[in-house]
Amino acid sequence: MGMTISEKILAKAAGKRKVEPGEVVRARPCFSTSHDFYTYPTWTGRLDRIGMKKLANPERVAVVADHFIPATTLTWANNHRGLRNWAEKFGVKYFYYGEGISHQIMAEKGHALPGEFLASDDFECTTLGGVGCFAAGIGTSILEAYALGTLWMRVPTSIKVELTGSLKKGVTTRDLSQRVIGDLGDGGALYSVVEFAGPAVSQISVDDRMSLCARLVYTGAKTAIVSPDEKAIKYAKGRAKASFDPVTSDPDATYLEVLKYNLSELEPVLAAPPSPVNSQPISKFKGTRIDQAYIGSCASGRLDELRRVARILDKRRAAAHVKFIVAPSSAEVLKGLSEEGLLGTFLESGAILGSPGCGVCFGSYGGLLASGEVCISTTTNNVAGRMGSSEAQIYLGSPETVAASAIEGKIADPRDYL
Repeated sequence: MGMTISEKILAKAAGKRKVEPGEVVRARPCFSTSHDFYTYPTWTGRLDRIGMKKLANPERVAVVADHFIPATTLTWANNHRGLRNWAEKFGVKYFYYGEGISHQIMAEKGHALPGEFLASDDFECTTLGGVGCFAAGIGTSILEAYALGTLWMRVPTSIKVELTGSLKKGVTTRDLSQRVIGDLGDGGALYSVVEFAGPAVSQISVDDRMSLCARLVYTGAKTAIVSPDEKAIKYAKGRAKASFDPVTSDPDATYLEVLKYNLSELEPVLAAPPSPVNSQPISKFKGTRIDQAYIGSCASGRLDELRRVARILDKRRAAAHVKFIVAPSSAEVLKGLSEEGLLGTFLESGAILGSPGCGVCFGSYGGLLASGEVCISTTTNNVAGRMGSSEAQIYLGSPETVAASAIEGKIADPRDYL
């Protein structure tokens, strides 16, 4: 019996020829990473308390300050200073401050690689499956990876999502992802890998594959992954901080379940409050007045997406009553917008450009929602209180849906603008 891509990656990381779902292995990540929300002083303090004097592989550790950038309080200014000092003390080779969101940085800087295993303290690292990387959110177990260079992993089951057809204009991989999340439901992919495959995958850019894999954690999935092809390999080759060995699933690999989607039949989908798995067709909420529109977070804000948003915004302006905020996912994306002459389009639309980072997504800086306000956003989660008041409502949609809604001042269908 053959193995899935995820089983092959974990077998390689564990130094074994073959692994099976449910098997517990000791795996060596290609890279281990954490960000400022958890790392300092929570994680670093624990390492100090257990008396650890050095990291097992400091050259394979990347730390990213992305949640409170720029520092919003004196406490976080001090935490960032402490985190930098800790990284220097332990010889961490890669420290990123204000360059963007952790998961985006792991891909851009060549830490997340096709066919390799990456360990992160953040469970939304599923995004990195877009480059063909098995990225596992492991919470406090990141300390084990830092201290020993390896960690215990239970090999997950896999769910295959076969894609055929082509997306229509105004329908995106974010809509597909939300549809899959809704169909699987809360816990429907518990400790499984959601593997995207099928002939339609080749049409999807690496940026959009990352958006496709983002947020699958809300189904209980351990991670999500797209089998790497030439697009993913080309993306990684110019960035890789280590060698990598792409792998794909065997034709006779075993799956817990197989879901099939014809992309040509999909329509824009929202996650309606109060749950990220509450998938609903946009038609159900079209016309709902909004107070804020936000494009950003690790689930969005990449260059391919923002190019499409710019086409919707061209010579149009957000409604007067809408707070419209756009935060590119990284400095590299922001640079790309500048080089392509698209920054003016966003500014002329009335958008407030935010710094690359996570802050607005969970309300650590700017973009807070007042009581009773309604927001449409590309962020990861829409539970009550996520972006401010617990009495506000958050709808989650594609960047194109958010842009169209900002213009109309109410939830709008992006297909009307394309």
